[in-house]
Formats: sequence, C-alpha cells, structure tokens
Amino acid sequence: MKIKQISIISAAAAVLIAALTLFTLAANNKPQNQTLISASQASYCSIPQVAADLQYTSSPNVQVMQKDFSAPAGEPQIYARVNGTPIYGYTIEFLAEAAYHNHQLALQSMDAAALQALPAAALQQLKEPLAQLRADMLQQQIDNQLLLQDAQKLKIFPAQSVVSGVITRDVSLYNSSPHNSPAWYQFTAILCADGLTAQNYASNPQVVATVTQAITLQMMRYKAYADLPIAMQHNTAMVDAKIQTFIQNLAKSANIVVYYK
Repeated sequence: MKIKQISIISAAAAVLIAALTLFTLAANNKPQNQTLISASQASYCSIPQVAADLQYTSSPNVQVMQKDFSAPAGEPQIYARVNGTPIYGYTIEFLAEAAYHNHQLALQSMDAAALQALPAAALQQLKEPLAQLRADMLQQQIDNQLLLQDAQKLKIFPAQSVVSGVITRDVSLYNSSPHNSPAWYQFTAILCADGLTAQNYASNPQVVATVTQAITLQMMRYKAYADLPIAMQHNTAMVDAKIQTFIQNLAKSANIVVYYK
C-alpha cells in the first residue's frame, strides 16, 4: 500500500497544532522521577504566573508542581480501552482539570458586556462543570484513538519536514512572545515541567511524537469532510457533522470498553 504523507500545512493549522502540542504533551506524561531543570532555567520556572500554570502542565518533574491528577477514589486507573489501547485516568483528569482551569480564567477575564456578547453555546461551554468536562474529554480521547488507529491502518502520516516546520514555528513564536504574555507563561510552564529548554525542545522525541500525532489527527479529520464542496468546507456545522459520522462509522467495527462511570 502506498504511504500517504502531507507536505503542506496552513499557517492557521500550524498555530492550532502548536497549542495542541502543549496540551497533549502534558496530558500524555505520567508521573515519574526525572532530573530537575537546570539552575539557569529555575528563575523562569519560579515566576508566579509560570508556577500557577505548572499545576496544569505535565508530570511532577519539578518541585513547584503540586497538582495531583490521579483518578478519583473508586475509579479505575484506566478509563477506557479502544481496540485494546488504554486511555488512562491520569490523562482524562489532566485534560478536564486544565480545561476547567482555563474556562475559569476566561470567565474571570471578561466583564459583564463581554459575557453578554458571547454566543449562548460558548458561554455554556465555559460554565461546564468538571464532571461534564471529564465525560467530554473521555469521548474526545476515544474519538482520537479511533482516528489514529485508522490512520495507522491506512498508513497516513505527516511528512517529517512538516513536523519539523511546526516545531520550529512553536519555538519561534515562543522566542518572539513578550515575557509577560499568557502564551509565554504557558509555554515556559511546559518547558519547566518536562525539564526542557527552548533549545532542546525541537529535538525531544516526545515533542516530535506529539506534534506528529496532532497533525495526523488533523489529516484524518480533513479526510472525513474532504468530499464536501470547497464552499461548504467553511460551514462548521456541516464539517463537524461529517467528522462525527466518520468517527461513528469507525466505532461500529471497534471494540470500545469504558470503565469510567
């Protein structure tokens, strides 16, 4: 079977993947003992805003990390399996807690007029309780597994040059960001939590794997709605419907076991 690759990616997609990289890299890290960051980087990691974001980054690889993302008492450590592939409670708890944290920050940053101007659906999403976010993130991870497994079956993956380009843009955006911006704080928190620097971020195997996975998911979602006329590919509702139908068809032939109640 011919291996399918992608060699071109839009600037907008690159920015989206940069954000997904930070989120997914953190979520996929399980607690483990690793070497603490260097003394020269410790000054950045101790900045209050960075330290606050560290609660919602990766595993407790640095002493400032305090948040526990273990599964709640009574829940299994594995929340689901998709064709045998486990989805860990730690990942879901991290994603749900981080989303809840970011939603709360967004709500707190808006005045009454801004809140009133939000579409009802967007406001409802920002106000979702943690329990609903857990369910949402679990479903999202199940969907992602279905897409990734289908991609592996069809040998669909991004070209190495695309992956390298996205990572290079990640670092470039970080280096050009003001040191008092939320984006800089969040990226620095990721580097601190994983014991990385802007210099070795691009060569880190986990970063490469995470970016590859994020682009692969984007490719598979595009595959789901690629048959829509170009004019309709800007219709969010139609695109989402095509993607959901595609995933539902994959689920019909999959063995999905959910342990989380």
